[in-house]
Amino acid sequence: MRKHRLLAPSRPRTIRVIRFIKSRAAPQRVPHSIPPPMRDRTFGALALAALTLAFVYYTLWLLVVPLVDDGHPALALFPRPELAVALSAHLGAGVVCLSVFIVGAAMIVHRPRKGEKRA
Repeated sequence: MRKHRLLAPSRPRTIRVIRFIKSRAAPQRVPHSIPPPMRDRTFGALALAALTLAFVYYTLWLLVVPLVDDGHPALALFPRPELAVALSAHLGAGVVCLSVFIVGAAMIVHRPRKGEKRA
């Protein structure tokens, strides 16, 4: 049985007009927080180079400096080796505290309301 055209539900014309206007509109430019000359590849390469240099410096500071004789001129480039261990311990404790804070905040935000059952 065929439905009559007047009885079939139809979409309002205003939606079609709005969609047509939106499709013809100029594309919106999204502002970037990174200036235009520095794109993803450049930023990634610079970040990789900086982190590699930091890793090499820390590794030399922690593993090589304790083996170098006192009075060597290369020791002027590095602080005491004990500070390398203290730095890593404090950074590790900071990461643990931050992760516990984030998980706790997520548990508070997503806790079930009173009267709701848990799945």
